[in-house]
Amino acid sequence: MSVLEKISSPKDIQNLTLVELQALAGEVRNLIIDAVKTNGGHLSSNLGSVELTIALYHVFDFSSDKLLFDVGHQSYTHKILSGRKDAFNTLRQKDGISGFCNPDESPYDAFVSGHAGNAVAGGLGYCYARNLLKEDYFVVSVVGDASLSNGLSLEALNASPDKPNKFVLILNDNGMSISKNDNGFYKGIINSTTKKPYLAIKSGAKKMFGKNFIGKILRKIKGFFKRVFDPNVYIDDIGFKYIGTIDGHNLKEMIKVFKRVKEHGFPAFVHLRTLKGKGYKEAELYADVYHGIGKDFKPTVNSFSVALGDAMSSLCASNDKVVAVTASMKEGVGLNAFASKYPDKFFDVGINEEYAVTLSAGMAKAGLRPFVCIYSTFLQRSYDQILHDVCLQNLPVVFCIDRAGVVGSDGATHQGVFDLSYLRHIPNLKILCPKDVNELEPALNYALSLNCPVAVRYPNGVGEIFATKKDFDGSWELIKDGQDVTIFAVGGRMLSLASKLSSYGIDAKIYSARSVKPLDFNVLEEEKSSHIITLEDNVLSGGFGSAVAEYYSKKSYPVKVSIFGLDDKFIKHASVESQLSDYGLNIDDIVKIIKNK
Repeated sequence: MSVLEKISSPKDIQNLTLVELQALAGEVRNLIIDAVKTNGGHLSSNLGSVELTIALYHVFDFSSDKLLFDVGHQSYTHKILSGRKDAFNTLRQKDGISGFCNPDESPYDAFVSGHAGNAVAGGLGYCYARNLLKEDYFVVSVVGDASLSNGLSLEALNASPDKPNKFVLILNDNGMSISKNDNGFYKGIINSTTKKPYLAIKSGAKKMFGKNFIGKILRKIKGFFKRVFDPNVYIDDIGFKYIGTIDGHNLKEMIKVFKRVKEHGFPAFVHLRTLKGKGYKEAELYADVYHGIGKDFKPTVNSFSVALGDAMSSLCASNDKVVAVTASMKEGVGLNAFASKYPDKFFDVGINEEYAVTLSAGMAKAGLRPFVCIYSTFLQRSYDQILHDVCLQNLPVVFCIDRAGVVGSDGATHQGVFDLSYLRHIPNLKILCPKDVNELEPALNYALSLNCPVAVRYPNGVGEIFATKKDFDGSWELIKDGQDVTIFAVGGRMLSLASKLSSYGIDAKIYSARSVKPLDFNVLEEEKSSHIITLEDNVLSGGFGSAVAEYYSKKSYPVKVSIFGLDDKFIKHASVESQLSDYGLNIDDIVKIIKNK
């Protein structure tokens, strides 16, 4: 019988021997590899956090203690150990378990985690509530993939010089975010108590004096040596007892440390060193590639991301003021080749989208033409900077918004279905939606020609290619003429959906609404006598359809506008096709509206 088969409750892990725990690590690692190979998912980050999660479950009781992950893409072992091992083969599948922490899925998921930066603040919130309510439990926040350098994490760390007892902050230090991390704060942390002079003095003193009287005296003056040799006394100064660095794959060592932390109850900052991709050779060698991987370990293909890299290189070659900015997403947004070719014009700011936007505002104010390349779901974290620092000053910053619309298996935490709504109402900002990859570079060139903020949004995956009938100039493009109904479709996914109407016997006139803001007022006037259907891969509230309806309402035209978009719900993980159909963009419902006009 395997060790996993012996575990009927998370508490059973507390009774396992060290040998059994080590065997359990191997079994869990194999289960993760098999599930990700079948379903796709986050491989390297989860393989690196197997032992640390097992050690935590051996020492703490998470039926009462709280475990928070930052980011949730290192939580697969936690899911397996907390009663979901039998359902783990449904990972990221429709009606299966999520790839991230979801409190609706399990009481062991103490806090939702999909975006970086929330585990320190959320954990402190738990601690303050626990103390006020006179309850008793530990709170453990596991922070990895450089999310400690995120602005929210730093705000939480700096908010008070005192930290509550029974709060454990674990730094899962694997030297990377998604790609290799070069953040300055992060580099400082990983050097903490690893400087050779400090380690030599600490080790020598311990061997020479041990626990005798002189050893006690030396421990009292340890702070002096830390301040001389350790640049990161900062951790102590903000209220933590620093413990590190520790081998994050050494179960015996981690268990010893965690038991000590639990026994004393002091606020602890435990620094672990781990290997991203541990236990799977290819993931160890190419941790960034295997961070998020497709089925059968094949890299996911996002055609717009590939096209962006080529387009940015072309723009930079013809305009020496063009620069690219991203937030720890160089590979994800397609800028690897650009960064190699133009290293002095590429800026990766780490997991700090707010800084990326205001940095770009400063660049634009000083005469550069920055392109900010970020996923839709992450860009929403910089809303205030977009509004206040870029658009209020009407600065020519171009936002390249990747993964716009539904994103498939990553699910609720990563959906890019809000950007049209949170951007459309901001003055000075124009919003463009190229229909396919062939239109991306023309859209970026057009954006560059404008002296104002511009957002260019596009989805993930491999989309359909359409014939281009009109140069990209911000006006809408007539894709197909027809008599029964007029369709205004935003982006290639919606054009593909509109094209299905012909198989239902509907002769639709279809426009590519490639500028959401401003609208194409000439087309709106031309089609004011039609029954109009709007299609958008965005929530209905405040989106493109709302803008069209507002225009006709303001003009007092008696136009029937049927708006189709995504429901007012958080969209769970499933295929892109299922998400569109299940959450408001069902072709049968569209046909019904048209035939019942």
